[in-house]
Amino acid sequence: MDRFQTGQTERTGSVRKRPIANPPPRVYKGIKNKAVKPSNSSGNKSFFEKLYAFFNNKWTKLGFSFISLGYLSFLLWITWLTFAYNFVYDNAVALFFVYSFINAMFAVAMIYTRRCILTRLSVLVMHPILIIMLIYGFGNWYLILPPLIAATLVFLISGVNESLKIILGTIYMILFVLAILAYITLARLHMTGDVLGKLDLNLRVVPEISMTYEPDSNDYKQPFRLVAYVDTRRQNPTVNFFVEQTTLNRELWNFTAQRVHGSVRIGATGYRRGENEDIIWEIIGAIEWRSSNELWFDGRMIEFDEYGQIIAGNINIIDDYGTDGTEPPTIRPPRPMGAIE
Repeated sequence: MDRFQTGQTERTGSVRKRPIANPPPRVYKGIKNKAVKPSNSSGNKSFFEKLYAFFNNKWTKLGFSFISLGYLSFLLWITWLTFAYNFVYDNAVALFFVYSFINAMFAVAMIYTRRCILTRLSVLVMHPILIIMLIYGFGNWYLILPPLIAATLVFLISGVNESLKIILGTIYMILFVLAILAYITLARLHMTGDVLGKLDLNLRVVPEISMTYEPDSNDYKQPFRLVAYVDTRRQNPTVNFFVEQTTLNRELWNFTAQRVHGSVRIGATGYRRGENEDIIWEIIGAIEWRSSNELWFDGRMIEFDEYGQIIAGNINIIDDYGTDGTEPPTIRPPRPMGAIE
């Protein structure tokens, strides 16, 4: 009898083949079995969907990551200002809020691109810049705190390796503490000017009398300014006179940055506390700008070139006028800029 008619199945060796009721779909190599989503053309997407797709694009994030380089440049610029300029504010409160807002916007942009390589590298460099800003702008916390808070927040949220965050965070914290202690020590020893090469702006005195040449023309801008630095921290106070170049000033929003780095010291005097303190005002009263670049100081004429350098006249530094103001002064060579005795 025919085996197919009796319902017998074909045997192959000892394995018996049985028909499968519901065979699985055949999957071909290289083709993934994905569920087909209903098509949705870009014209049917809502505005928020398009906006989300735009900001979630990797090329958009890469483009925004260049903002981190702009923030580094901004921090370097602020650090340079704290080193070389004296700030005169028109509205300090408004300036502080705008400055804080700018730092906050930079922080938001860097958090958004925290996994991009440019942002990761920038995060590692920000705190060393802030340490330098802390040293040269010590005490100006309105300048230091906003970028410090922004940089620390970005550093903690960034895509940098967690172990590296712990190591660098510890190093940065130690460096900040050492910088603060070093500055306080130098300030107590009156050595900030000698070590940092910067004038101590806390000693800056602007006398009530005019320290610039003022001709009849109202639109004239005096290229030089005479300022005094009065140091009363020692037993015998000293007064140093400097000429600054006003053409290097920076007129910015709500404040003026007056250039002090590179100023020329033209004279100094010492006096004994409580005996002849009025002698400083006698000296200032005898100072007179004869022209835009000629200064009559201590009985001699000093002439400056367009870069603020002395081209005529000697720099005599008066050491001490004595107890009664009648002793002859002792003349000695000038010291480098930044050294205040």
